[in-house]
Amino acid sequence: MIGLGEPRSIQGGVVSGNYFEVMGLHPVLGRLIGPQDDGPKADGVVVLTYRFWATALHKDPSVLGKTVRLGSTEDRSATIIGVLEPCVPYPQDTEIIANVVTSPHHLSATMVTGRIHRMTELFGRLAPGVTLDQAGAELRSVYSAMKKDHPKLIRRKGISRLGPSCCVTRSRQAPGPCCWCCLQRQDWSSSSRVPMSLT
Repeated sequence: MIGLGEPRSIQGGVVSGNYFEVMGLHPVLGRLIGPQDDGPKADGVVVLTYRFWATALHKDPSVLGKTVRLGSTEDRSATIIGVLEPCVPYPQDTEIIANVVTSPHHLSATMVTGRIHRMTELFGRLAPGVTLDQAGAELRSVYSAMKKDHPKLIRRKGISRLGPSCCVTRSRQAPGPCCWCCLQRQDWSSSSRVPMSLT
């Protein structure tokens, strides 16, 4: 990342516009990525994690509106639009979270039209009044339709291919399991880790 003092290598995540809403997260400064930031023609935007903002930038409020360049080979610029509230780092020790347009890889034909890509993870939250059994039944139905429509692309057995491989910490605003493996194991109350990549 170039544009905030010395160039630095940082961990970054790429998310679609409803990610923060689904995860129940809020900004402490500015705003977060939203549906208006989706699509290949959207402007590049970046949200800083609270830890990165506090430790590397000393909680400088003037970072809002600054433009940074992302990537060593691509000239992808993005505007800093907000700072995320303190929360579990995702993925790993992420310092920034950007919208999809900042990642040439995520805009490539393989990601947009291909069905064999394995980097995409989907997150969901239980609707009010929905039980784990009901959610599991709905996911099994969706998965069965996927297997029927695309038998050559879905080789493994089990619905776990619909979700991440480890658990998501439940949020304060919406307690409950938010990934398929939590539904499968039904032990989300002890979950303390999050998946290591996002889309």
